Amino acid sequence: MAVKQDRRAKKAAPDVGGGIDPIPDLGEPRPWTLGDRLAFLRRQRGLTQKQFSELVGKARATIIQYEQGRLQPPLQQIETMAKVLEVAPEMIAFGRQGITGLGRESADVISLPEVKVDGREEVVTGGHGLGGKLVDHLGIEPADAKVYVLGEAAPAFGLAKDDRIIVNRETELADENRLYALRTPGGVTVARLLPSLSKSASQVSLSGGHGETAAYDPGELTILGMVVGSIQAR
Repeated sequence: MAVKQDRRAKKAAPDVGGGIDPIPDLGEPRPWTLGDRLAFLRRQRGLTQKQFSELVGKARATIIQYEQGRLQPPLQQIETMAKVLEVAPEMIAFGRQGITGLGRESADVISLPEVKVDGREEVVTGGHGLGGKLVDHLGIEPADAKVYVLGEAAPAFGLAKDDRIIVNRETELADENRLYALRTPGGVTVARLLPSLSKSASQVSLSGGHGETAAYDPGELTILGMVVGSIQAR
């Protein structure tokens, strides 16, 4: 599954005197970005950037970056802003029907957090909305699934560095020939569990992202879960 994101971001005009910020000149028609939608909804509520920043607990400079597309708000922040603006999170994130609650079009969208591993910490860097049919088709478990940013390329599996992988949380390597996400000092990597050639449970054989094969003690691996899909960054 490949998702292409429109990274073009419009630079909005700053707030002017009197606490009123002008509506940006959109020029030629183009799809609205998350920042465009956020600014539009904020103005509909009659809020200046400063007032809005105080209500959501962020600096005004951060709100400006959100609206100009220079900074992507994490999923939790989108939910906080949606409550203040009295819209569904999907309205901000995807531009779907959501005023005064979820409309029929957005009700079937499942939101998954995007996570980047930094050392031993997991940092939420954004979110992804996936249709309910796709979620069912891939076997995604919405309650536990996450979208991880791949820390290194895995050409053996057709994955590049910074591609996103959709991972169902698992703590054990159970299904042979399935792809698993592992945490390493360099971030998140993937490996395929190979069929066991012995009855011993002390080691497992894994095929890495560059085609290499090695045996590991499962207790020494940090298993994030089973990979059920991917989102290509390129």
